[in-house]
Amino acid sequence: MPNRLLTAHAALAHTRRRWLIALLTLGVAALSTWVSLSLTPPANIRLGVVSAQIRAVPGSGTVVRTAMGRPVTDDTVNAGPLQVQVAVALQPSHPVTEPQLLEALSDARSRVISAAVAYLLRVTAGAVLVALLLGVALLGPGRRGRRLLLVGSMTLTVVGAAVGATAATTRTSTFDAASCAHGWSRYAIADLPDLTPPAPTVAPPAEATARANPGLVPIVLIADDHLNPEGLRFARRLQTTTGAQAVWDAGDTTSYGVAGEACVVAPLIRSFRVPYVWVRGNHDSSAFERTMRGIRGVRVLDGTSTTAAGITVFGVGDPSFTPRRRTTSTVMAANDARLRATMPGLLTQLPTPPDAVLVHECPSVISANLTDSGVAGLTPLVACGHTHRHAQATIGSTLVLHTGTVGAGGLDAFSAGELQNFDAQLLLFEAGSHQLVRYYDVNGEGGAAASFTRYDIQQPAESPVRRGGF
Repeated sequence: MPNRLLTAHAALAHTRRRWLIALLTLGVAALSTWVSLSLTPPANIRLGVVSAQIRAVPGSGTVVRTAMGRPVTDDTVNAGPLQVQVAVALQPSHPVTEPQLLEALSDARSRVISAAVAYLLRVTAGAVLVALLLGVALLGPGRRGRRLLLVGSMTLTVVGAAVGATAATTRTSTFDAASCAHGWSRYAIADLPDLTPPAPTVAPPAEATARANPGLVPIVLIADDHLNPEGLRFARRLQTTTGAQAVWDAGDTTSYGVAGEACVVAPLIRSFRVPYVWVRGNHDSSAFERTMRGIRGVRVLDGTSTTAAGITVFGVGDPSFTPRRRTTSTVMAANDARLRATMPGLLTQLPTPPDAVLVHECPSVISANLTDSGVAGLTPLVACGHTHRHAQATIGSTLVLHTGTVGAGGLDAFSAGELQNFDAQLLLFEAGSHQLVRYYDVNGEGGAAASFTRYDIQQPAESPVRRGGF
């Protein structure tokens, strides 16, 4: 065996076959780049109370994780061949305030760029060094300087091409270093795996799947994720396992109203491969709404309607913005009343009445007060969230359906004493009449199997009489 290796080594050292030399050089360059990426320490960045590590590995997109949290992957940020991995951490010695975060991140862009450039230079130097060592081992020192120079040049080309291709395919228009770091820092503050449990497993009964109901249209209804990636993973599992043809999200997808929260949840929303209908909640900022409008497959409703899977839904954003909880309940009620008064006119102006109305807070569009009932009797279904609990009521001929919190109350639910089960609804509409005929309340503790509770809908007669609890 040693003699064969020596013979092969001698053949490589003296071969004049250009194709073999080129193939060998390219292989050495690629292997050296991979070794350097694996061994080079990450770039370390300290921004006041925030610290981060950045590194690259073969792949595409980004992976962001907190010091104690589960990673969130976004494969759409770039097409590769390098995947950017970021680890975000905060000083654990004392509580971190919002002003501290903003101060720490005020000059983030320049420092992130400087650290990334230094990291790439180290990767390049390491790749060239490994390539030269491999070149000497394969070709021998002798008179092979030109070939070693070729190996080094090819390695520089491979590293440069990988970095250039990754940078060229990165969606810089939707990425801002300080903004995303702010969002991820808020995520890092609250994301404790022991307190924020993983999403429930979803194994629907056969009767709840699209395959078992060819004449029905299944749609997933969710709300109040409050920046919890596990909640959106739960919704995605429910949609894929049941074959639901659309998702209705009644808002409060975020929680703190700060820049960059989209960086936490948008990657998971992009993973849905069905129409994703969304209305703004009272915790969702206008900046986040703009981000949602830019995500492929998402349909943002605000005084508008859309048809998804054959079901037409009208939606309107929440009239209040209260991420810091500084707006009183009296002010919120007044905002709801003003919007509710306009709703009958908005619906009657539509070419055809919608099959459902989607809002964050049901009182913003419907009321049991006969003199101010909003859309009662004008639409068969109002779907909403906000209360973090599943409930059903009937006002006149309109079914009012509250969905619970898909994010188990949100990332900070445990510290606020509000940790709940993950909750969503699976709605089944009759394909011909577009009427809701059945739905399932899907509820589960973190990491456990979600339960499916069936509710059959009896279509109410035209009447102003209220039935059920609301």
